[in-house]
Amino acid sequence: MAKQNFVGMVISHGKMNKTVKVRVQRMHFNKIINKDIVRFTDFLVHDEANKCKEGDIVRIQYVRPLSARKSFAVSEILRNKGLSWIQYREEAPAKVKAEELQKIAEYKEQVAKKLGENGNETVKQQMDDFRTLNKISLTNLTDESKTQVSSILKKYNIDTLEWPNKYPLFDLEINKLRNELEDLKIEINKSNFGPQASKLLKEDPKKANQILLSLGKSEPEKMPKNIKKNILMKYYVNLLSKDSASA
Repeated sequence: MAKQNFVGMVISHGKMNKTVKVRVQRMHFNKIINKDIVRFTDFLVHDEANKCKEGDIVRIQYVRPLSARKSFAVSEILRNKGLSWIQYREEAPAKVKAEELQKIAEYKEQVAKKLGENGNETVKQQMDDFRTLNKISLTNLTDESKTQVSSILKKYNIDTLEWPNKYPLFDLEINKLRNELEDLKIEINKSNFGPQASKLLKEDPKKANQILLSLGKSEPEKMPKNIKKNILMKYYVNLLSKDSASA
């Protein structure tokens, strides 16, 4: 007759001689919810040679009761994961400490770079250089000003013949936020002008067609109403932006 056996993982060892604790995962059908659920059972298992380590996958087999709570013994070590786990626990503190020291060194380097302690220029010095470029008038440059401008432009690899440059030198986060805010304003204005565009299409379709013709849309009578409404909303948004710019 085949003996009862399970496959489980050693979760504790060394606390008792020739005894380890093995956790076995088993499926149990629950009639109330009509589903299989996972159950974990812990067994005290006899380990004659004291070979099992925490993390090992072992097969345990039923034997005659060795004590009140111990009636299984280790028959086979399937995966020797315990040694690798012990090695990891020994090496982990050193690795963590090395990573922390590396992060601290990188942080100190960044701080030194910002403060100019390692020979690099500080952010304040860089801003002072750009303020100097803005102060110098390029129309009436003296020889000294020309030399100063060319040295600053060369220092920052700015390849331009005029200053201030009409293109942005740096992609600032505030510029992205400004663009997102403008897009948000357009969407808000669109939603506000929706009823106005619908009212114009309903009460004065002739005027709406004239506006569409002025925008370069051919045969506005044949266009669907939803497309007309979207174009009219954009038209009102553009009108509002022009009025605010002129104000």
